[in-house]
Amino acid sequence: MLKSVATGVVAKIIVTFIIALPPIAGAISIIQKGKWEIPVWMWIVSGTLLALIGIMVLIVKRIQNLGQENKRYPLIGFVRPYGGWEDYGHYEYKGVKWRIRKGSEGPFRRGLEEESIESILKKIDVQTPPLCPVCETELEEEKDFWGTSLWGKYVWECINCGFKVRSKERFNESVDKVKIIVRGKIRRA
Repeated sequence: MLKSVATGVVAKIIVTFIIALPPIAGAISIIQKGKWEIPVWMWIVSGTLLALIGIMVLIVKRIQNLGQENKRYPLIGFVRPYGGWEDYGHYEYKGVKWRIRKGSEGPFRRGLEEESIESILKKIDVQTPPLCPVCETELEEEKDFWGTSLWGKYVWECINCGFKVRSKERFNESVDKVKIIVRGKIRRA
């Protein structure tokens, strides 16, 4: 807290000094020439310094926001079917591997008849985070500093091999799309 107070005080003193530069130069010209005159170069220097401070403030704010957005929170709860999960395979989407799994009923199935397609589709799940296509390590997601909706706000990165891919959407948004695609493929099969 003391650090932030000291930083704020120092910043206010520096900004006040920069804003006071042109009047100080005018006062010096009164002493030297006898008339009030602020040199053009003083306005340029003062304006440039204020613009640089403004840019630095924006960059620092962006870095602080990214730090909050990229903070990892522990998993509060999860859903696990009675019999656990059965791996169904992988599906490649957005350049990464998504693990497809199906909820298992375990050894105590209710009936001997075959399951309907719709009951199977309800049990299909896509596990997050996705896997790296190179080394099959779980990827990490971070919001990119310069990210925009044009080339991707998020970076999915493998901490093992360094593989990176940009995405316009978060893991959770992509999971929903992968579920829809996989369920459609199962219906057609």
